[in-house]
Amino acid sequence: MPTLRRISSQFRLALISNTEDALIAETVRGLEAPFEVITAEQARAYKPDHRLFAYAFERLAVPSSDVLHVGTGYPTDMVPAFELGLERVWINRRGERADPSMPPTAELSDLSGLSACIAHLASAKLQDRS
Repeated sequence: MPTLRRISSQFRLALISNTEDALIAETVRGLEAPFEVITAEQARAYKPDHRLFAYAFERLAVPSSDVLHVGTGYPTDMVPAFELGLERVWINRRGERADPSMPPTAELSDLSGLSACIAHLASAKLQDRS
């Protein structure tokens, strides 16, 4: 996927999956971008459980403030990311409605606009810090 390859040249990518290690391996190869893989099997917890996210932050050695969570599942990705205070981009392929009390930081219909979205969010974050 050209979008993911482009993003991976600037940012570290990690996949947090509600699956087992062996089942996700083929999917990751098909993404054509380097991903670090965190699975429910490794963490012994399934999204939306916060333990899976905590395990990912620890394993990747990153503070949650440095994470942009991009996901397709509203209840499994956006809700826990909101609860954890993460910046979050919802890839809303089905045109579903978000809970207005837990909105995503940004919403896209597919990955094609993700690079521009990340650039915009990074710029806004830099402005907030100054």
